[in-house]
Amino acid sequence: MDTITSEIGFAGAGLYPDCLSLLSFGRDVSSEYLRTYRKPSPVKKVADEVGILFWQCICVVQDGIKFQVGERVYLYTTTLHRPYGSETILASCSPSPTLYVVDITGTVRRYRGFATGKERQVASAEVEKLVRESGQLSLDQMKEKMVEVIRKLQPKRQDRRIDIGWASAKECGKFEVCVIYL
Repeated sequence: MDTITSEIGFAGAGLYPDCLSLLSFGRDVSSEYLRTYRKPSPVKKVADEVGILFWQCICVVQDGIKFQVGERVYLYTTTLHRPYGSETILASCSPSPTLYVVDITGTVRRYRGFATGKERQVASAEVEKLVRESGQLSLDQMKEKMVEVIRKLQPKRQDRRIDIGWASAKECGKFEVCVIYL
C-alpha cells in the first residue's frame, strides 16, 4: 500500500513485483497528466490507464509475416508476456470520494468500499457495511472496526502488521496509510 500522488492511494494484492510495477506505472501516468494539463490527474484516468496496461494492441511477427492480434488482446494469449498477477485498488477523495478496483483481467470497477487479499468477499461485505455507517462513525472508530473484522476473519494470522488506507474529505482529500501492529 502506497500513494501514487498525495491525493491518490494505491493498494495491490498478489505478486509483489507486479504490484510495484503497477504502482510505478500509475505514478508515471499521473506525472504525465500533470505535465500535460497542469493539474492533478483524476483517479479514474489512472485506473483506466492501469486497466489498459493489462490489455494492449500487439503486432506479432511469425515466419516473417506481420499479424495484428486484435485491438485489445490479453497479454497472456500472445505468449510475449505473462499476465499481471495483481489486483489493484485506487482511491481518492478529490473532489469526491472514489474507489476503483482493477482486477487481473484489466476490468475497472467503481466501489464504495472494497477489500482484497484472503477472505476478500466477506471482508468486502463488512467494509460495505462500515461505509453505510460512516456518517455515524469517526475515522478512528472505522479503523478499529476494520481491525476487528481482520482479526475475526484471520484469527491465526502469522503476520502482525495490518495496512489500512483511506482518503477523507476532512483531511483535505489526502490519501493516508496507517500501519497497525497487533
